[in-house]
Amino acid sequence: MLKFLSLMIISTSAYAAGTGGISDLIAPAVNFAIFFGILYFALKVKIVDHFNSLADDVRSMMDSAAAKNKDAEKKLAEYENKMKNIDSETAKIKNEYDADFQKFQVSLKEETKTTIARMHRDVENKLTSEKAVLVEELNKELVESVIAKTKSVLDSNAETKKQATNKLISEVR
Repeated sequence: MLKFLSLMIISTSAYAAGTGGISDLIAPAVNFAIFFGILYFALKVKIVDHFNSLADDVRSMMDSAAAKNKDAEKKLAEYENKMKNIDSETAKIKNEYDADFQKFQVSLKEETKTTIARMHRDVENKLTSEKAVLVEELNKELVESVIAKTKSVLDSNAETKKQATNKLISEVR
C-alpha cells in the first residue's frame, strides 16, 4: 500500500503543471487511501463471496458441460456403431421380413385348404339334406298317386270296394 501511495505522489508531481506543489496532492491522496482501505475492508467478504459464487457457477457449468459432453460422446459412439452395422441390421431386417412372409404364405395355404374342405363338407351336407327332402316329397307324391289310383279303381268297381271295406274292418277288429 505504501508503494502505491509513493508511486502516486511521484507521478502526480511529475505531471503537475500548475502552481501548486506536492503538498496540494497529499490530502486527496490520503483521502483516497483511507476511502480505498475502508471500501476494501468493508467489501472484502462480499467480493470474495461473489467471486467464490462465480467460481462455483463456472465449476457447476463445467461439470454439467462435461456430463453433457460424455452423454454426447456416448450417443455419438452408439450412432457410429449403428452406422457401421447398418448393413448387417438391414440384412437382419430383410431376413426377418422374408421369414415372416414365408410363415404368412404357409398359414394362408393352410387356411385356404381348411376353408375349401369346410366348403366341400357344407356342400355335401346341403346336397344330402336336399336329396332327403326331394326323396321324401317324391315318396309322398308316390303314395298320394297310389292312393289316388287305388281310390279310382275302388270307385270304378263296387265289388272291389266292398271287399276292401270288409278287409279293413276285419283288420281293425
